[in-house]
Amino acid sequence: TMMVLPPLGVLAHRVGLLAHPDARKTHHGAVPQIGGVAIVASAIVGMSLLLTPGPGYIAYLVGALIVFLVGLLDDYRELDYRLKFVVHCIAATITVVGAGLTVVPLNPPLPDLPAWFALPVAVILLTGTTNAINLVDGLDGLAGGLTLLSCLALAVCGYQAESPLVLIITLSIAGGVVGFLRFN
Repeated sequence: TMMVLPPLGVLAHRVGLLAHPDARKTHHGAVPQIGGVAIVASAIVGMSLLLTPGPGYIAYLVGALIVFLVGLLDDYRELDYRLKFVVHCIAATITVVGAGLTVVPLNPPLPDLPAWFALPVAVILLTGTTNAINLVDGLDGLAGGLTLLSCLALAVCGYQAESPLVLIITLSIAGGVVGFLRFN
């Protein structure tokens, strides 16, 4: 991330992909809106080096790339919030269904949550988290810092659950965000 951000910043200035100060953004002057490209690229490289493509990983990548592309388009040309929300719901559904979520096991004495309940709840939580991070993206470092802390917490959960997929995905994203935060 740290290697590709400077040249991407130059490119962002050339194509006009800049964030200007407003009521939500506290920076001074126009700044490149290209950090997501560097984070996604570096995270995908990290994941690709460590993971063998499987249904869960492919579903995650498809959902994540949809959200990424909508975010990039929104940065370049402001999109309607309803359109973004619908696309985020579709991306979350692809991720959750593609990952093969069938039940959510709970600790006894609580029963496992069946798929008819677990799937919509997972989609709502994933969509809600995506939009929550998007909403706090006005203060320098806040969205990146929250994402970093969330990924590290989820990496611990992935380790405890003995899930290499969760561990590698979350640590790859965390690594990409650390490189971004150096500039943010």
